[in-house]
Amino acid sequence: MIAKPNETKLSMTRWSADWKSATSLYEQAAIGFRLAKKYEKAKEAFEKASKGQEMQSSPWDAAKHMESAAALAKELGNWSQVADFYRRASELYNECDRAQPASDALAKGARNPSGEDEIRPFDGRVEDNIGNNTSSRLPLILKSSSVPLHSKLPADASGNKRNHDSMTWGPTRSEPPIIKLQLKTRTPPLTAFLVRKNHFKGKYSALEDAQPEEAIKLYIDACATLEEDDKQQMAFDLYRAAMSVYIKLEKYTDAATFLLRWGLAADKSNATHSQCKAYLSAIIVYLYAHDFQEAEKCYNDCSQVNSFLSSDQYRCASKLLSAYTDGDIEEIKHVAQSSTISNLDHAIIKLARKLPTGDVSAMKASGTNQEEPLDEDDLT
Repeated sequence: MIAKPNETKLSMTRWSADWKSATSLYEQAAIGFRLAKKYEKAKEAFEKASKGQEMQSSPWDAAKHMESAAALAKELGNWSQVADFYRRASELYNECDRAQPASDALAKGARNPSGEDEIRPFDGRVEDNIGNNTSSRLPLILKSSSVPLHSKLPADASGNKRNHDSMTWGPTRSEPPIIKLQLKTRTPPLTAFLVRKNHFKGKYSALEDAQPEEAIKLYIDACATLEEDDKQQMAFDLYRAAMSVYIKLEKYTDAATFLLRWGLAADKSNATHSQCKAYLSAIIVYLYAHDFQEAEKCYNDCSQVNSFLSSDQYRCASKLLSAYTDGDIEEIKHVAQSSTISNLDHAIIKLARKLPTGDVSAMKASGTNQEEPLDEDDLT
């Protein structure tokens, strides 16, 4: 479609690289390929455009092009390139001494794409519901995980209905990602279409799903970038995202450790409420992981912080640990339903609602047995 740019020009004495002209042509090619939905070629063109901007000592523009290449790699499901490209974009932003964009680039590589699925009412005319008619949109948002697998797609051009049974929508990428479903929560029940704004080829739609360990590394680096620039308050969403991935992977000790790191960042940012919530969340994670000793240690350490000691989160943690010490299952469940816990992050609330896990009496006995024996010769 577009001829390959010539990266050299002839001077009086030698051949020299003409990066300015080549970069401009690569940029045009990338945009053209993307509009033509030739994403692989567009990705390669953006890579070369990024290299061209680097060679012209323009790291900001190079980073922007590298982010564009990374977004296309995500669209294509090339997850190793997604991580590599966003990391490179972050490095280029750091060359400009721009910590916030550098951190944002790493976060983009890890998290789910922006935009959410949308419910639109169905009036019997498919073309009206899948077009740009925004006047009749319902104020209702659904996540993709809530889509029933037995839902049906509208009929195709030949009149055949298609069943939805995976994250791949129809035989081609051009087919509108739409599901017809019944909204029984409405009175009377309403027939509607679920319009998916972000549909991707293949099983996964984000690095969090495809390579969660790599996503965590990106989140950690994104947090570190802001911490080094004393912008911890800008990293709270990143702490939350990393913690959630750890919990999904059932790495509860790592999740609790990251929550305590979040608490420290909140302390430095004078965000007392976030700090106390992070401490209580860490205690809950330890309890869910059957580690009463570590939960108690965490509670004692956090109690040294005056702001936590006078908070609702401290009182909630105290009641929770006392209930464990007494082996009172009903009290544990009662505290887990408290408003203090209901105001925590969703991932933590889900864990708290399942408490207690395991044998509470055995956990209590374990704690008693691990107490240091009294030394009769020690008179201090």
